[in-house]
Amino acid sequence: MPQATSLGEILLASIARHSARTAVWLPPAKGEKAHVPVTYAAWGERVRKTAGALARRGIVKDAKVAILAESSPSWAAADWAALTLGAVVVPIYPTPPTPPARAAARDPGATRAPPP
Repeated sequence: MPQATSLGEILLASIARHSARTAVWLPPAKGEKAHVPVTYAAWGERVRKTAGALARRGIVKDAKVAILAESSPSWAAADWAALTLGAVVVPIYPTPPTPPARAAARDPGATRAPPP
C-alpha cells in the first residue's frame, strides 16, 4: 500500500485497515448516558456520503470548503469529507460571528459544506 500523504488519505487507509475498530465516539442520545462507538467502516460510510455530496457541488482538489457550524460529529464528517477530496477546509465557528468570519463565509472562492 502506498504511503499516505494527506490527512484524507490517512483516514481512508485507516478505514481500510481497521474497519471493525472504533473510530469515533458520538455523544449520547437525549436521555442516554453512554457515548456511542462508531466503527471505522460506519464512519467511513458517513464521510463517503458527505464527500459525494461535496463532489456533486463541484468540490475538487484544492477547492476551498467553508464549514459554518458548531463543533459536532456532523462538522467532523464534513471536515473529513472535504479532506478526502483534497479540498482545503475553511472552518468558521458561529460563536459569535465576527467580521472576519462573516467575510470568510461570503468568500466567493469557498463552497459551503452540506450538512451530513
